[in-house]
Amino acid sequence: MSEIRIPDLRVFDRRTTRWAVLRGLVRTALTVLGFLLVGALLLQLGTRVLVNALDRPEQLERMVAAYKAAHPGLHVRGELSRTGGWHQTATLTVMAAGGPEQEVRLRLGLLGDLDVTGVGADRLVVDEHSDPVASALGGTAWTRSQTTSFLRRLPAGVRIHGVAVFPAPRTWLQLVEANFPEGMDALIYGPPFAGERGRSEPLRQFDETAVGWGGGMVAFGTFQDWARALRGDDDENLRRLGLPRSDRIKELAADGKATASYLDARTPDQIAELLATGQVASFTPTGVRFDLSPPR
Repeated sequence: MSEIRIPDLRVFDRRTTRWAVLRGLVRTALTVLGFLLVGALLLQLGTRVLVNALDRPEQLERMVAAYKAAHPGLHVRGELSRTGGWHQTATLTVMAAGGPEQEVRLRLGLLGDLDVTGVGADRLVVDEHSDPVASALGGTAWTRSQTTSFLRRLPAGVRIHGVAVFPAPRTWLQLVEANFPEGMDALIYGPPFAGERGRSEPLRQFDETAVGWGGGMVAFGTFQDWARALRGDDDENLRRLGLPRSDRIKELAADGKATASYLDARTPDQIAELLATGQVASFTPTGVRFDLSPPR
């Protein structure tokens, strides 16, 4: 009976096993990395959906406008907004009159809390408060006698441009009835839409906080649009910026009263009549031109 030879089988191969383990580790690492990437993408998409659902980008825009309204003496030279992630951030470059540029960051959290950081934080010191009426007049209004004397020296056939200050604040409808057709953008709004100090101080008619809205020729419709967009959940952030509640700002926007107005192409007699009848308290000329249009 012949002997049966059994081949020498290698039950354990170290090299093969090492490569198998290595492939398994690489496969596992790639799987984990893939899950992490998918998870990060889903988290980013979920965060964006949640942030948008909570109205955070729009709320940040409202707070940028609120910061400007709370600091009417500051000039915003540039604005760089960056939104994304759990926080929405806007970086403002601002400058006080005659001062250096400063950077302020408005950071809005997921829960809607506003954090103001940067140089000067939420209350930058302003040496000279900007008053829109004083800015439009070049700092000083002409007296009635100065204007009357100036009108008498003008030749016939000229038209005058200038700034008329009203004896008391007037609404847009009141000005339409009084035949001031220059338009709403020609109106100049004093307090509560101007600074805490300046020539319009006696016209302040509400609490200690003031709402500022630009200087010079103010597009008041922009202020009204912002006021209409404010919501009750903005109140705490408005308080942090030193502003009244949203419902109070809405009242101011609904009942906005102009302190002065730009008048365009009026005759000397028309200006003299406005002064004589008391429709304007003062008129400060800014330009005179000859009327070359054909007679009607």
